[in-house]
Amino acid sequence: MGLFKKYVYTIHRNDAAPMLPIIDVAKTYGLPFTCVPVPLRVDKVINGELTTFILPRKLFHRKILDKNYFINTLHLVLEVAGLLIDWSKNIVKTRFNKELPRERLTSWLDKTLSARILIPTLSEDVEDFLKYYFENVLPLYFGGVSVKDSLKQYLEYIIRRCRDRISNNRITVQIEQVCVDYPILEEDVLEEDYLNPDIKGNTIPVDVILKNKIKTMSFRPFLIYQDLLETAKYTMERIDAVDIISPQDLIEKKIISIMEDDKSLPDNIELADLKDKISL
Repeated sequence: MGLFKKYVYTIHRNDAAPMLPIIDVAKTYGLPFTCVPVPLRVDKVINGELTTFILPRKLFHRKILDKNYFINTLHLVLEVAGLLIDWSKNIVKTRFNKELPRERLTSWLDKTLSARILIPTLSEDVEDFLKYYFENVLPLYFGGVSVKDSLKQYLEYIIRRCRDRISNNRITVQIEQVCVDYPILEEDVLEEDYLNPDIKGNTIPVDVILKNKIKTMSFRPFLIYQDLLETAKYTMERIDAVDIISPQDLIEKKIISIMEDDKSLPDNIELADLKDKISL
């Protein structure tokens, strides 16, 4: 373990490490995944430390061709968790020809699935990204129309939302059980500098619920919007040259599911239900 111990990212135990589970549109990673967590916090997985998934505030469905389709958030998180694990294993194997210790993965998974982070602004964002895909891409697919143009519009929607969030320079979080607005940046930044890696933005506090106890942690919202913006722009530049991830890919993995007639959408999303379904 001596060499491996040198290969650890800097550990910030108070870092809440929020990630948004995003539906991807292009097969650019060489892995069979349809969704990606942004930011891709493999540093936390490799160190066995906590990350937190940003979940939509509510679930939604849409009736298409006499069937009710809904975003299955648990399968969405299952997909991005699988990508995180595979990506982390590949990094350690490629760079050090070693296996990522199972106890690191178990530690990361136990902490992450028992945590819930309270950032209303980011929850609104991830909900709107999913809803846009659901209401603008999915119907065209079932109508037999090529979805590439609508996927480009979906990426443009993410790009526009990120730029607006940075420009407005405000984010709402829950801290000490009260919703509070914080500035994302200490000062205004020109749009051409939004992807400048030297700009880190403010570190702000946030409530994280860990096994029914509230802990104050922190994160940098600018880095999240910067990563979302960069990812969407990069994908947009490559979309005409790569294989497209279609709604059918999401349906096959039950990320988009059919709602049974005698059931309704659950009120709460329990990530702990995924613990035995994620392969380490």
